[in-house]
Amino acid sequence: MSELLLLEDIRAQKHQLSALFSVDGYRFSTTYWFDTVDLNALEARFGAEQMQNIYFHIAAFEINRLCSLRPKVVDWGEYSRFVGEDFWSTWSAIFRNVWAQWRFENDDPGYFGPQMKIASSPTPPPPRGKPPN
Repeated sequence: MSELLLLEDIRAQKHQLSALFSVDGYRFSTTYWFDTVDLNALEARFGAEQMQNIYFHIAAFEINRLCSLRPKVVDWGEYSRFVGEDFWSTWSAIFRNVWAQWRFENDDPGYFGPQMKIASSPTPPPPRGKPPN
């Protein structure tokens, strides 16, 4: 069983989103390519903070696969500002239900994911700009 799963960084470029994670110091990364989406233009239109919130949610659900290493704690790092009660209950429910077969196959039916302290954080601001017609 691992101790700490950490979301270290999320980086966005024009057509690419990368997330860096670590589990007890071992690093993992995931990269998504969006050939027809300009992330820089979306940040200019809706604001960097709103896009960081979206990037966080993509990374947060990508991190589920690293929970197969059975971390005791998840640390969202600088992105914890996007974590609230609703997010955590949704994330936990998805982990428990979607990863149920993994728990069965690995003879660990009692592992329901890592623990986390939920810090109070302000709700991110609503998006700026208008959606395309």
